[in-house]
Amino acid sequence: ALRLKRRSTYQLKDLPVDLSLTVTAQSALIFCTGAVESPLLPILVFIAFVNGAAIGRSEHRWVAPGFLAFYLWAMTLAGIFGWLPNSTPSFLGLSHEFASDTIYTLCKASAIQVLAVAATILGTRISALFEANLRDAMKARQEVLQTLDDRNRELVGMASSIAHELKNPLASING
Repeated sequence: ALRLKRRSTYQLKDLPVDLSLTVTAQSALIFCTGAVESPLLPILVFIAFVNGAAIGRSEHRWVAPGFLAFYLWAMTLAGIFGWLPNSTPSFLGLSHEFASDTIYTLCKASAIQVLAVAATILGTRISALFEANLRDAMKARQEVLQTLDDRNRELVGMASSIAHELKNPLASING
């Protein structure tokens, strides 16, 4: 129980910040490899899943996906309006549909955003199921320990009764 308490304390204070920094670093890497055209873009969905699974039903579970949405839409809108130069490295051989097809770009960003939200919800539910299973296992363990304790008391009582019954005839023989 102490380990779980320490984990939840770390989880509530440090993990959202860690995941937000991860999303920020990953978004910078995605921008450098082509923004919405980057082959690394689906990693944001995985990060959203890890966020949901790690944080669970905490009030902080939407911090990392919020950063993800901000960076995703900032990259998308900056590319559509031409505020940023094409950042797609030529060695990746990607087409630059990002700058020329607004609907394609908006649909791709929307799909990634929907997948990230779904991944966060899925991670949260998996975390909740894991915690429920852990609580059930701990409850079952406590019941088994209680049963063993009761059985031990019965055996001690029976042993003292047997010792008493053996002691009386032995006392007579000794006398």
